Amino acid sequence: MRESRAIATRWGLTLPQFDVLAELARDTNPGGFTFAHLSRLLLVTSGNLTGIVDRLEEQELVRREPDKKDRRV
Repeated sequence: MRESRAIATRWGLTLPQFDVLAELARDTNPGGFTFAHLSRLLLVTSGNLTGIVDRLEEQELVRREPDKKDRRV
């Protein structure tokens, strides 16, 4: 944990933001993650995940893409 926190801090990230980016980096699905899937993997609520992803998006570290078939995704 200490090493992960140090790495995250070095890049100006919180540990939850680092966790999201690490999970996205491990993703083998070219379509990315839904919020529901990512929140289950990280064991956080989708509400908390929204805030984390909002801040990552502001830093241009992630990008959201709406599903053309389902506006809720």
